[in-house]
Amino acid sequence: MYTYNFENRDTSYKSGQEFHFDYSLGWGVGHGWVLGAGGYVYRQVTDDKLNGQSVPNNKGRAYAIGPSLKYDSGKGWFVTAKWQKETGVRNRAQGDAFWVKAVFPF
Repeated sequence: MYTYNFENRDTSYKSGQEFHFDYSLGWGVGHGWVLGAGGYVYRQVTDDKLNGQSVPNNKGRAYAIGPSLKYDSGKGWFVTAKWQKETGVRNRAQGDAFWVKAVFPF
């Protein structure tokens, strides 16, 4: 994904453009279970601007990787749990994440 940010009219601040992508790799171990690993890469590719002037040395970046577990019922619904450890974080909040996603058809 690529994010283009517009200027905040109240503060005259414009965050830089960002590139990020998610990745995952899984291995089916049988009976609907999949073990895997995944994460993301995030890079801010242009400088922030304040009143039209570049804010130097402020580009954000982060990388994450971690294990994942998925159960697919074979009946249209599945549940996924994953934990991601962030590394190489610069100029943004840092933290690990635990995600649970459940998908059910209507």
